[in-house]
Amino acid sequence: MVALVTNAISTGAPVHVYIIESASKYYDGWIICPLCDIVAHVYRSLPLNTRQYDSLDLLMYPESHGMVPSGGHAPRPTSTIFLMLKPRTVQCALEDQMEKLDLDHGSSNLVPLEVSWDPSRTLIRLSSVREFIDYELLKQHLSACTLSSSHQKRCEPPKHKESWPSKLVDCQTLKIVRVESWYDYVALSYVWGKQKHDTSKGLRDSPATIRDAIEVTNKLGYRYLWVDRYCIDQSQSIEKHAEIQRMGRIYNGASLTIMAAAGSDPDHGLPGVSKPRKNAAPMRNPSNWTIVDIPHGLPDLIDASAWRNRAWTYQEQVLSRRRLYFTDQEAVFQCLNYNARESYSSRKDPNSYKFFTLDPIRDSPYQIFGSIAEYSRRELTYEHDYLNGLSGILEYLAEEEDSVFHLFGVPILLREYVTDENKIIIRDYPALLMIGMTWKISTGKRHRGMNFPSWSWIGWSGHVDWDYDILYELSSSNEVWVEDETKKPWPLRDLCKQQHVSIRNFNLAQAIHVEAETFEVILEVNHISDVHNDYNAIWKSQDGRIVYTKAELIEDLGEHLAQEDSLEAGRFKALVLGIRGDDKDDENYPTTRTWVCKLLQKNPDGHEVVGHMSFQLDYIIDKSEGECNELLLPYMVKERVRLV
Repeated sequence: MVALVTNAISTGAPVHVYIIESASKYYDGWIICPLCDIVAHVYRSLPLNTRQYDSLDLLMYPESHGMVPSGGHAPRPTSTIFLMLKPRTVQCALEDQMEKLDLDHGSSNLVPLEVSWDPSRTLIRLSSVREFIDYELLKQHLSACTLSSSHQKRCEPPKHKESWPSKLVDCQTLKIVRVESWYDYVALSYVWGKQKHDTSKGLRDSPATIRDAIEVTNKLGYRYLWVDRYCIDQSQSIEKHAEIQRMGRIYNGASLTIMAAAGSDPDHGLPGVSKPRKNAAPMRNPSNWTIVDIPHGLPDLIDASAWRNRAWTYQEQVLSRRRLYFTDQEAVFQCLNYNARESYSSRKDPNSYKFFTLDPIRDSPYQIFGSIAEYSRRELTYEHDYLNGLSGILEYLAEEEDSVFHLFGVPILLREYVTDENKIIIRDYPALLMIGMTWKISTGKRHRGMNFPSWSWIGWSGHVDWDYDILYELSSSNEVWVEDETKKPWPLRDLCKQQHVSIRNFNLAQAIHVEAETFEVILEVNHISDVHNDYNAIWKSQDGRIVYTKAELIEDLGEHLAQEDSLEAGRFKALVLGIRGDDKDDENYPTTRTWVCKLLQKNPDGHEVVGHMSFQLDYIIDKSEGECNELLLPYMVKERVRLV
């Protein structure tokens, strides 16, 4: 086996391992050969569907094979190699095989070994993740990024006044100082927890996570740290509001952001700083070997954490250019070019994995809808922060060369869109707002008393989604006006065209006026459906026939509607946002076109969005004749509706 290992490392050839069932049932003392011991250890950690193969390839390669940050050098020399068992059904060269490994998602069957060859006594030893973090290693990773010319454009934070925080923690004096010029600073992203905010004791008695962040800042050679609870005066509402609006710029301008991705409150601390890690990678010592499994990849390490599930941390992660994650197993450094864990470094672009940056949105602005969907699935303590927690990303995109505006969180994208067939589609700003308003929430509750509009996703709790086919293909001729605080309506088109007056800075009320096709519908409970908020929308066609299709209310009104006569259960107005499909279809049989609507309910101030509906004519049901593809459009009128 030793000869096979030596040959594999020198030639890159895989070693074929034949698994003997009795030997695979490992007990201490059965396997004497140290390398066989490791192979058995790796084998036992394989998924069951992989163990069924009679023959597996033992892949092994030194760390220099694909594990060095791109555009730079390895932080320090190493003799680490990696072992992995793969089914022989995958036939490819070793290098090609390793390129396909998703190392950042990790696997417990990937074992790193520090090789020390001794002619008289062959030993394979493992470098393990320590109980305390290695500051020198982290500093070397930081230097590899900050000194590399290939990193400067992407990873260096902007140094303009708009990104300066107004206050910082001086980690040497433990005092809060005002920022008068540019300072290199570190930002902290952490979970506030449910404890009462108290800054009266000062920084020396601050929660463990903040004390540890101060120590890390000092040890890495920085002096200043931005922590929201100390750098934002929580008792001054005007200052607090202004700083919250700038939080996106603050994280984007930080030289490094510490991500406290462990624990559920600030008393947990940063693992490996003042307290040893409790969940370091497992170790075992068969014969003369030390084996440590590589911890799971970064997504796996943080996905179950309280930090990962908080709404505020989403934009803090997206907007930060350099990140230092603290998990219960190891620390992970990440910039916009590569990842460097304490167990190994990867030259692979982190954007190819589920690591959040703004690049996908810059390349395809429609990705902002996916970002909002992800954000809506996170937890938020205070309802009034729902828009604030994402505003940093939205404001950042509004400042890009190709501005992406938003109106109460509803994106207004670029007017010009190039299809996959290189066809250029130009949409007007009101049509773009209608596209943004095609959001759907299957089950949610109204954010009452928050002054959030019902026509925006921020007006509701629940998971937000968009249909990308509709986003790309919806056309609309609707007109839109936006009210200011005096209730004066301003044409949306004019607001967007005034480049010096950004929508985000315009003093707007929550009401908009939409001129669109509308029609009346009656909703009845769909007793066949298992979905509690699924209804039948009933209307009269233009030739007087009664037809119905599916509709969905955001809040469940089933019990209320079920108690009434079906045709009088609930009267709603359907407002057509636009039509998806080719407008050149035969007008008598436009079956490929889809009408996308919002369901409205009248209130004293206008109309409130309460649900969604879309229909194609071939899916409309004539109650007397069954399925029908005739022209059974409802009788529509064009009117101007005030949405609140």
